[in-house]
Amino acid sequence: MIESPEAFRFISYVLSRWRLVAGACLTAIVLATAVSLILPRQYTATARILIEPAAVTAPRSLDLNQNYLESLRTYEYFANSDSLFQRAASRFQLRAVAGAKPIESLKKQMLKIGMIHNTRILEIEATVPDARRAQALAQYLAEETVGLNHSLANAERLTVIDPGVVPERPSSPNVPLNVAAALLLGLLFPVAYLAVERNLQQQRVLDNLARRG
Repeated sequence: MIESPEAFRFISYVLSRWRLVAGACLTAIVLATAVSLILPRQYTATARILIEPAAVTAPRSLDLNQNYLESLRTYEYFANSDSLFQRAASRFQLRAVAGAKPIESLKKQMLKIGMIHNTRILEIEATVPDARRAQALAQYLAEETVGLNHSLANAERLTVIDPGVVPERPSSPNVPLNVAAALLLGLLFPVAYLAVERNLQQQRVLDNLARRG
C-alpha cells in the first residue's frame, strides 16, 4: 500500500516538534497522577444470592429457559428497594462517610444490582469509602433481600452464597487507567494542534504565492 507523501511530511513535522508532544504527555501524566492520589478512595464489596426455583416447580425444566431467567430480574427490585436502602443508609451511617446527599444520590453512587448473565445469581455491589462498611452493606442488602422473599408465598428459594469480603484494594480511583487515559490525551492534543498549525502555515504560504502571482 502506497502511503501519502503528505502523511510522511506531517509525521516528520510532528517529530521535529517532539519537545511539545513530550511536554504535553509528561504534564498530562503528572496531573492525572496527582489528581488520582488526591481523590478519596472508594471500596467495592460484592454479595451474591442464588435463586432456586420454588418447590412446586421442576428445576430441570427451567435451567435453560431464557424467559425464566429474564423473570428472575424481578428480584433486582427487591434488593434495589428505596425503603431498604434508606434503612441501610441509617444503619451504616452512609451520610457520615459520603456527605449529606439526597438518598437517591447516595443509592445511585453506592449501589449496583443485577443478575449475572444467563445465571440464577443476583449480584449486589456496594461501593463505600470505608472497606469494612462496604462489605457489611452488601451483606446486609443480600440478607434483607432473602428475608423479603421468604415472606412471600410460593416464592423462589433465595440463598446468600457469598456475603462478600472486605476489599483490600480501592475500586477507584484507578490510577493506572487514569494515567493511561491522560497519556493518550496528552498525545492526541498536541498532534491535533500541530495539524492545525501546519495547515495554517501551508495556507499562509499559498496566500503569499497567490498575492505574488
